[in-house]
Amino acid sequence: MKIVIAASIPWFDPAINELQMKYRDIEFVRPKTESAIHREIKTAEAAVVINWNQKLHRIAKNIKWLQFLTGGINKSLFY
Repeated sequence: MKIVIAASIPWFDPAINELQMKYRDIEFVRPKTESAIHREIKTAEAAVVINWNQKLHRIAKNIKWLQFLTGGINKSLFY
């Protein structure tokens, strides 16, 4: 399983590092650029995001779970 962490939050990094050590069969990917997010999201099964748009929705063919770190996601889904 591949999880893309597309939210860049400094306090999140230690927790992700701990998860990587505990769950070695899961690939946690932290892309740093928009193009890297687009590349990695194509094969990811889950993603942690702050925003989501139509382009991501089109290319994320394998996504089974989206975790938003924000409220009011209704505009993120359709713009």
